[in-house]
Amino acid sequence: MNAVVDPVELKHRPDQSLAKANLDELKPNMSPNVFAALREAIAGFERPSIVETGIGISTYHLCGQLRTTGGRYLGIEHNRGWFQIVEAWVYKLLVRHAKEVSVEQVRVIGALQPRYSSKPLLAVDTTFRAGPLTVTLLLRQAISQTGDGTAEEFHEYVEAVAGPVDVAIVDGRARVPTLTRLAEPGLMNAGGLLFVHDAKTYRDALSQWFPGGEFLDGQGGFKNDLRPDQVAKEFVEQEAYLWRAPLSAADGGGPRA
Repeated sequence: MNAVVDPVELKHRPDQSLAKANLDELKPNMSPNVFAALREAIAGFERPSIVETGIGISTYHLCGQLRTTGGRYLGIEHNRGWFQIVEAWVYKLLVRHAKEVSVEQVRVIGALQPRYSSKPLLAVDTTFRAGPLTVTLLLRQAISQTGDGTAEEFHEYVEAVAGPVDVAIVDGRARVPTLTRLAEPGLMNAGGLLFVHDAKTYRDALSQWFPGGEFLDGQGGFKNDLRPDQVAKEFVEQEAYLWRAPLSAADGGGPRA
């Protein structure tokens, strides 16, 4: 992968040849210490239930981490091209180890009637089962997009966030509406972890819905591995936000729904 990838094309119209990329050599689009902190936190749960908005290279590596420990992963994506690419990545990951466990794949394609539009949208639900791991990928398109995406534009995408979960990873579109959704009672398990990437941009929403968490500065080279031309950022202020749900109501400090 030596060719320079146009960032607009990569973001909105990804080349389907990326489905054949060697993901073991590619790192998620975040600083190494930030992703390491996320993986370490996930390792603290036994067979965790994870939801991630905005799937990508991180999906591949996190499913690889859960492949032997077991757990449930739910990934939600709005971009059809990216969804197809990540779907191929996960399939390739699981089939590689098919000699150890059998791999079952169920794919359901249909039309979804969005709440705020009269035009139906494509919806795809793909579920992989491989031994102790279940991976579900959902394509939930938006009716339009203003900036990061409003609650109305991404209503079906946000509503697809389901719980209860041990780990919620917010790294996609409509992040403020997604945080509002995660703050609803019953979405986060007691002692669960919320991880928000690009956290500095969403300080106000985080303070409102999930106060008392920890900002993590990115170090060691933030870079999109799919863009060879990009210069790595050695330091990213407040790149991620980590918040722990209280173990019980008596502990206080829960999300403010």
